[in-house]
Amino acid sequence: MKSAVIVGKTSEIGQGLGERLKRDDWEILYKHYDEWHINPHWDLLVVCSGTLEPIGWFASVYMEDWIASVEVNGLIPLNVLHHCYAQQRPNASVCFFGGPNLAKSSPSYSAYRAGKVLLTEMVAVLNEETDLNVFMINPGVVKTKIHNQTLAAGARAANYERVKAMMDGNERTTTHDEIYQCLKWCIENKVKRVVHIDETR
Repeated sequence: MKSAVIVGKTSEIGQGLGERLKRDDWEILYKHYDEWHINPHWDLLVVCSGTLEPIGWFASVYMEDWIASVEVNGLIPLNVLHHCYAQQRPNASVCFFGGPNLAKSSPSYSAYRAGKVLLTEMVAVLNEETDLNVFMINPGVVKTKIHNQTLAAGARAANYERVKAMMDGNERTTTHDEIYQCLKWCIENKVKRVVHIDETR
């Protein structure tokens, strides 16, 4: 039986993937990002840590919060992989999650963007330096509780109106089934790059 470690116990995306992998006969272990007293052997590592905070113009936020956000979005996934690296099985895959469209600016989400840019750049590095299949899924907007941070920010969030429309069901969002189909496609094809969800819809 193949084994998947999903890091991000409270992540709705992580829970959704875990449920679907289990239905397909994977053994699933959920972990918090700082739980390393049990390091199982794994065929798939999925890291779902992320935060949009602090939301607001760069000069207006507390720098301590900004640095903490870069850590959550960029450095923690890499720290997780570093801890788990020795337990990989042959042909193992690692899945990170991207967020912002890097072809556009991300006003009021600078820390989130900085962390995800760091992680995006490391996908190529890790595929050069390891024998893993490391990929990142850019899922678009998924209707999960992380967007409550934008709704709570109100006018501090540059895209408040668009996010509200999506959360109200007035715009299309990515489903958990679509994310799972993308994950399966990446594993089956031994993908080693950033993948946008539209590639596998």
